[in-house]
Amino acid sequence: MPDVVNRSALEAELAKRFSKLSARHRKELLKLLGNPPNYGNVPNSFWKKVISQLNGSFIPVLTEIYMQQAGTLLQGLPIGVDWGLINEGAIAWAKQHGGELIKGVTDTTQKIVRDAVTAFFEQPMTRADLEKMISPAFGTMRAEMIAITEVTNAASEAEVAIGEELAGEGILMEAFWETRHDDLVCTICGPLHGMKASGYTGKRRPYWIHPDGTKIGPPAAHPRCRCGIDWELPK
Repeated sequence: MPDVVNRSALEAELAKRFSKLSARHRKELLKLLGNPPNYGNVPNSFWKKVISQLNGSFIPVLTEIYMQQAGTLLQGLPIGVDWGLINEGAIAWAKQHGGELIKGVTDTTQKIVRDAVTAFFEQPMTRADLEKMISPAFGTMRAEMIAITEVTNAASEAEVAIGEELAGEGILMEAFWETRHDDLVCTICGPLHGMKASGYTGKRRPYWIHPDGTKIGPPAAHPRCRCGIDWELPK
């Protein structure tokens, strides 16, 4: 895929948005739990608010990344597409994917909090110990991981959509996996570098067969993945 022009800035923006809201949610959650902590004190309305606020913060940025990457890819191609349809697709994808992402993140956070409260009563712990157990769910490392992964997801999703549009116009692009070419390439993505997508027709999402037999869809292939797709016009 064409490099995400301002990837670092976009990752930083997503991470900042997650961290800012998470700090607020953590503070409110700890107050609700009480001392001694009781998970039953946390109403479902709190978690609904967490999901709503994170969605409201994330979806506009995911839409922006999608639209930017679609435009970047189209700059190097000899044909245009209906930009209105791409914009519509960007919004729809960001709402669906963002909603699923935030729900999954929040479900995991709830489990971490429940497990921490249970541990508080099963072994000798202080209130400070409990807060330390909960804090990583709201911390900067988690924010960074989500941000890196979702910039990759939004960018590659936009390119897949462009590929489908072009296929409808009779231009079938070829899709090759592209890693970052640095020492951080993992054992999942490394063997895929330069590999052509299997049986891509433009009517379905491209996928790759890893040497271990695993079927892998478009990047991101794993959390913190910065890989992309190298799109080429057929020779």
